[in-house]
Amino acid sequence: MTKEYINRIIGVLEKNNVKFVITGGVAKLLRNEKKSTMDLDILVSIQEENLKALKQFVLDLNVSKYQIIDDLKKNRIIKIQVFPFSIDILPKLDGLNTEKVFENCEKFSFENKIIPLISKKDLITNYNHL
Repeated sequence: MTKEYINRIIGVLEKNNVKFVITGGVAKLLRNEKKSTMDLDILVSIQEENLKALKQFVLDLNVSKYQIIDDLKKNRIIKIQVFPFSIDILPKLDGLNTEKVFENCEKFSFENKIIPLISKKDLITNYNHL
């Protein structure tokens, strides 16, 4: 995963006002706890307004995922291939309350942006439930 890729995807998320938190391997990568990862995991709010923003996010990436809203409402992970990596859109995280993850997230400085990053404690809890 490259900084340019992360920055590009975050830019599209922010442009569409998507409520999200970065989690998984990229959260570890940004904290220098991991060397590389091939996917970007983002936890999203499944509130109606955010689902509309997510739909536009996917359209802006030129990816055809027509069932994204229905799938997220059914707690299904959405995997999107955006060359050369993939994005996993997560409606929930194992062992965690989604609203608490958003409350606990850390504001992380990345490429002149402040991005929401899962707290280290919540990340550990999630990994222990996998």
